[in-house]
Amino acid sequence: MVASSGALYLDYPVWGAHVWHGRYQFLHIPKHYNYLNGTSSLYPPPKWSWMPKDPVPGFGDWNKSDSHALHYDALKSPLHISNLQEPVLELIQKALADGNVKIKHVILLKLESTRADVFPLRKESFMFERIAKSYKDQQIPYDVQQRIANLTSTAEYLTGSATGFTNNTHGGRKAYGGLSATNAYTTSTYTLKSVAGTVCGVNPLVVDFNREWKQHIYQPCLPHVFDMFSRQPGISNKTDDFTRWPWHSIWMQSVTDTYDNQGKLTPVLGYNDKQTKETIEKPSAKHFPLQSKEINYYGYADTELREYIRDAIIDAEREHKRLFLTHLTGTTHHPWGLPNNTFEQIMGKLGKKNVELNRYLNSLGFVDDWLETILEILKEEGVANETLLVMAGDHGLSLPNNGGITPYDNPHAGNFHVPIVLAHPHLPPVEISAPVSSNQIVPSIIDLLVESSSLNNNTKRVATDIRSLYEGQSLIRRQITEKENRPVWHFTVMNTGGSWLALRSAARPELRLVIPLVNDVEWRFSDLQKDPNELNPILRFKLADLASTLKAQYDESVLHWLWDAAYVANWWVIENWHLYQYDPFAEHDNK
Repeated sequence: MVASSGALYLDYPVWGAHVWHGRYQFLHIPKHYNYLNGTSSLYPPPKWSWMPKDPVPGFGDWNKSDSHALHYDALKSPLHISNLQEPVLELIQKALADGNVKIKHVILLKLESTRADVFPLRKESFMFERIAKSYKDQQIPYDVQQRIANLTSTAEYLTGSATGFTNNTHGGRKAYGGLSATNAYTTSTYTLKSVAGTVCGVNPLVVDFNREWKQHIYQPCLPHVFDMFSRQPGISNKTDDFTRWPWHSIWMQSVTDTYDNQGKLTPVLGYNDKQTKETIEKPSAKHFPLQSKEINYYGYADTELREYIRDAIIDAEREHKRLFLTHLTGTTHHPWGLPNNTFEQIMGKLGKKNVELNRYLNSLGFVDDWLETILEILKEEGVANETLLVMAGDHGLSLPNNGGITPYDNPHAGNFHVPIVLAHPHLPPVEISAPVSSNQIVPSIIDLLVESSSLNNNTKRVATDIRSLYEGQSLIRRQITEKENRPVWHFTVMNTGGSWLALRSAARPELRLVIPLVNDVEWRFSDLQKDPNELNPILRFKLADLASTLKAQYDESVLHWLWDAAYVANWWVIENWHLYQYDPFAEHDNK
């Protein structure tokens, strides 16, 4: 909460061990830090003529029986900066003008524990240097270098990135085509929260574990959007015009969905059809028996879904439906097991940490081959040229940095930096170097469907309205990092959600602040320009002490950034609870 005098009272919510209490710290902050006082992003939802009279899943805020319903309003949100007024990126626009970019189906792949710097793995990168340090005199044997060069060749092909392995550029192929964001952060380092952020274009709920499933997810998720398209006039599967076909959404993973109520989350996200460990291991399953044993404590290798993905495509084509298939990979999750334990040696001297890193690198190679298999299925079924393939890491992994095998309560930047790719063979390869967030994926997909003329007139009108709802900017347009001296902020709800909140600004992405939400953990500031591997972050238990330290090392602009970040985060956490209709005090009282 903010006092009218301009002083800031930071309310640190504490709900560890199911107990709520408040802690306040009085900070003397310049008086101009009051621009969020009394502001909100919740307003009556826009009135759209195409909205059905009866309630529709994902669009509950438009329920006409609730005259007091409010919805996130991007145009009135004090932190939102839109880029929809910007033209489509020139290279993308030229490709769209040719009329060859057709998007019939959308496949979204959430890549478990995939760091940005391993998609693809580049020579002279931190990861490559980490491998080199495991060998005598840091000289990687030639055969191992060849192994590394081929480890992520599919990712190299999909992103169009140059890896520095000159004999293996894109595996000898022309780049696949599409947008690749090289400076993207996830909305959460907890997988299920990251999934909600990516599929729904939201920032996850600031509370421990998967609670989104029973709260009010404040934006329509992609399955809801596609379902709304299917409800419009003129939609029919009795035509060869795919822009008029209804949509079908399906969720797939070869690992269990029983952990932390995931099985309750996916229907809330709009998926009423799914394949999981529990369905594919049933003797009655279509492709039973499975080809391999369980590889980790969550389930089977991703490749067990091969024929289920093929079936989904075949069924969609036969029934004249547009497929939205979402697949969460699991093989790159700890302990990085592979079928038949087929590990190659990549690391040199194999101490405990290097053994784990060797397993992780091998699992990355396995999933890279799996992506190649998916591309082959698309080609074999004749839909590769009409499918948008979207890939995004759920979170990174700081294993090569500090040995972290999980991002749990781990604020290192390696857990935040993820790949984001929107691939299509008729798009040119475009690298987005501007800082972005994974909550920008939903508006970008909708924007690309609109601009590629992949929707008929009725659904195009719906999509044009809906794409303006979201907080994130579209990736197919120029990124605006600040406006009127106020930056775009990227928030990351850290694993598991209730201990720390991390944020950075798009205007100064090298600066990172991690804010404690519970007692007895520290504020954490890092400058990735000075310390790119975060070897020496500045830690202080009080914000005032952190400010004093920064004042001695930096100019006033960094101190201003710190105060602004703390002020914005304080407002944002409370607003986050309002958006989700979450009341932590009521929860405490109930307990």
